[in-house]
Amino acid sequence: MKFPRKLRLLTNPMEAAPIAGVFFLLVNFMVLWPNVTRVPGVSITLPGSSVPLPGMDRPTVAVTLDQTGQIYFRNQLVSGEGLRAHLKRVRKEIGTNTCLVVEADRLAQHVWIVQLAEIAKDAGIETTLLATRPTMFNRGSDDGNISKP
Repeated sequence: MKFPRKLRLLTNPMEAAPIAGVFFLLVNFMVLWPNVTRVPGVSITLPGSSVPLPGMDRPTVAVTLDQTGQIYFRNQLVSGEGLRAHLKRVRKEIGTNTCLVVEADRLAQHVWIVQLAEIAKDAGIETTLLATRPTMFNRGSDDGNISKP
């Protein structure tokens, strides 16, 4: 016995239009969603380096400096005096051989970086290093106006 088929999907153009509309809306949402959502935190653009730089073999403490001169320690906005107190406490916890790594935005003024190094020295941290973007993430000559030899 043969049963007649009464169900035919997408045989009429009017049936395909709603499905295509929903599909395009989903594609638009997926494409535009990263631009709509905000990621919490401070946007920092580290300067790049064309040569591989060595890492540290001793304990480090990271401080972030944004392009407006604001200082962040452990994801919290701190003042210069607050940073000095935090660094003194961390130096006592970790030890005397601690190194400060400054993650400064590439548009941060050099004076602010030097002030961070002085604050670290007052807190008992002798070595200060500047963080750079790894070479695999460099985008060419967008790291400033200095020409490479």
